[in-house]
Amino acid sequence: MSRRLAPHYAKLLELHGVHALVQNRASADLAVEVLGREIAQVERFFGIARQHAEDPEWDRLLVRFACDCGAFFSLRGRYTERIAWAEAGLAAARRVRDSEAESILHTGLANIFFRTGRYDEALASYRRAYQLSANA
Repeated sequence: MSRRLAPHYAKLLELHGVHALVQNRASADLAVEVLGREIAQVERFFGIARQHAEDPEWDRLLVRFACDCGAFFSLRGRYTERIAWAEAGLAAARRVRDSEAESILHTGLANIFFRTGRYDEALASYRRAYQLSANA
């Protein structure tokens, strides 16, 4: 996937990502269905974006994808991917100084850590998310 296709998938995630998942059941079902069909392409993009780490344009896209795909991975029980994407998104968010995205990603990580019994890590991520949001 080239950089020219990244906006297409960013728009797809905007329409069917985390925001749709919290609107209502019908939106959530459609979002999971659409992302399920497209996740292989999104995962390819994610890999390419990680290869271009430290390029601010790619980092911003990586942050956006990490934030928007988190709920999909959580709903599918794909916690390993959720954690890996969040950690890559956090690194990119730090590089582009996006504390709001850092807070969102830390909250998502904390939720997954809590769900999987990793309570100390969950507490640390919740605290970091709180610090970031309090300083915003």
